[in-house]
This record gives sequence, structure tokens and C-alpha cells, in this order.
Amino acid sequence: MKQKTSVKKGFKPKKSIAPKSIKRKQIKELFPEVTFYFNKYGHFALLFILMLLCFIVFRDFLLFNKLYLFKDIGSDSINSNYPHGYQVAYYMKHTSLFPKWSFYQGMGQNIFPLSIPDPFYFILMLSGENNVAYGIAIMEVVKVMCAGILFYLFLKKLSLNSY
Repeated sequence: MKQKTSVKKGFKPKKSIAPKSIKRKQIKELFPEVTFYFNKYGHFALLFILMLLCFIVFRDFLLFNKLYLFKDIGSDSINSNYPHGYQVAYYMKHTSLFPKWSFYQGMGQNIFPLSIPDPFYFILMLSGENNVAYGIAIMEVVKVMCAGILFYLFLKKLSLNSY
């Protein structure tokens, strides 16, 4: 047995009133000046935005009002990372460019493994043992800037426009 429906003959349902999505070509046609500007100067806009955000976030550390060392949940930064960094920077300045064996740890210990975990840390160690505490924040800002630039280049490689 078929059920009767209350739909009249010749009735057409209304089309959806949701806005149609704008395609990439239409955006280029709507804002050609903006697209041209970002294609030509997109990397400068990226650098400006990254520097502005890094300055806002790391302001106190970049102006040397605070140190990027923590006593609460991140206490390993002040209890182990900073003393080890200070020791490696001292060793690199006074003994050898590449850390090998140090008598400042226990009765003597090989400090080469894990003494330079990344290239940014190596540059920080070259700045000297007295600059390690202030240089940590600068090192983190440089890492954020490099990550933002690499992500921008990755998106460009995917053939996305700069805008």
C-alpha cells in the first residue's frame, strides 16, 4: 500500500539560499591589486607579520627584562639546560671549538653527545657563556621565524598564491 504525499504536481522545491562558494579565479578578478601586491611583496609581509608577532609574544625577553628560564613546570630549563649550556659555552671558548671531555662533570665525562642538539644551539654557544641566558630567547625567536618562512615556502610550493 502506497502512502499519499501532500506534494502537489508541478511543485519544485526551492533552491538552497546558501551563498555559492567563490572560486579562486573569481577572487583574482575581484581583488587584482591585492593579489598583485602579495605576489610581488608577500615575503616582506610575511617577515613583518612574523617579527610583529614574535615581538608581541617575546617582548619582555627580547628587551632583556626577563630571562627565558623557568622555575615552575619548566624548571628543567634553569636546573639542567642552562648549567649545561653555560658549561659547553665555557668549554668552547676556553678549550676547544667542539666539546669532547670535561672534568667539570663528575670525575670527568664525555660531553660531546647531546651537547649541541641543533644548529641554533651551536650558534648560541659561540656567543659565549655570559650571553647564554639572554640568548635563549633570541634563539627561540629565530626558530619561530625560520619555521614561518619554511611553511610559507611550502605553501608556495603547493602552488597557492601568496594572498
